[in-house]
This record gives sequence, structure tokens and C-alpha cells, in this order.
Amino acid sequence: MERNCEVQKPTGEISTQEMETSENKVYLEDGVDIAHRLGPKRTDGSNRPVIILFALRRILDAVWKCAKGCKFLRDNKLRLTQALSPEDRLAREKLWPLVDKARKEGKRATLIGPFALIDGKKMNHWDVK
Repeated sequence: MERNCEVQKPTGEISTQEMETSENKVYLEDGVDIAHRLGPKRTDGSNRPVIILFALRRILDAVWKCAKGCKFLRDNKLRLTQALSPEDRLAREKLWPLVDKARKEGKRATLIGPFALIDGKKMNHWDVK
């Protein structure tokens, strides 16, 4: 399903315009506590990562929902990722081969935080040899 997310054309940033949620309307500008770009400007013109700290969980959830299937993000090769702790990152790196193998076998598999779900079964990184 393709979604049309609101963006500010010059910067390519997600707009502060309201986003619909199931309960009520949320305003992005009210839910962002801090946002800044990482590192110096790149000479090749590629985008720098942006770190955003959300003040409200419901705003974060609304942004994730809006971004999923967003044509603008896909067309501009932009993506949203979650900043993970070093421990969670190591756990996911260890679990990824299992998830990849399961997907190639046609099973439903995904990473959620430091865990993997494979056909509904929760796997921890210490389960991997």
C-alpha cells in the first residue's frame, strides 16, 4: 500500500502538518523534543543522519505509521531507523542470519528490538550458537 506523506519540498523533511491517528490528530511540532543532524556536511551531496528525540510516544508511533509505505521517502532513498544500544545492536547482528535463513525458507521472521520472532517463536541472542 502506498501512502502519501506530507513533506516540505525544499528540505525533504517530514512536515509539521497534522497526521491522522486512530484516536485523534497529533501535531509533529508538539511532539519533537530535540532534532539535529550528525556530522559535517557531506561533499557528495548525500543526506546526513538526523537524530530525533520525541517527547511523546504517540507522536513517534504516528511518524512510524506515516513513514511506512511513504512514496516520498522511497523515491528519495530515505529511511527511518531506530537508534539501538550497543548491546541490542550486537544481539540483532547475531540473530540476523537466523531471520534471513527463515525468510528464504518462506517463514515469517522479523527482528523486534534485541529479539527475533520466527513463525511466532521468540528467539534470544543467547539461543544462537
